Amino acid sequence: MVRFRAEAASDVVLAKEWYDAQHPGLGDEDIRSLDQIIELVSEFPEAFPEISLGLRRALLSRFPYALYYRVSGEVIECHRVPSCEAFTEPLAWERVRRVGWAEGLSPPACTRSGSCMPGPAPP
Repeated sequence: MVRFRAEAASDVVLAKEWYDAQHPGLGDEDIRSLDQIIELVSEFPEAFPEISLGLRRALLSRFPYALYYRVSGEVIECHRVPSCEAFTEPLAWERVRRVGWAEGLSPPACTRSGSCMPGPAPP
């Protein structure tokens, strides 16, 4: 069973709205990409790297997003689905601080190319 925390659901809605505003239907493609990674995570939950204290990260293939989740028995709890590109923008950090991050863990550091890696939050 896959369960989304409110923060993760909000991330998905915001991403879909943004992509649809760029080009009608693009948000649906983003959702399909997320569905594909959720299917893989459901089938192979421990196949993706553990980046901190049981928190795992699965990168979407077409869109610059990462699914952060924890496995607890039969439940996969999705914590966040942030845009890697968003973390290069200073205001994105304020949103993360306002909305919250998975149990106080630092969000990923992302490179300008959009690849994510674990790292400390900026000062």
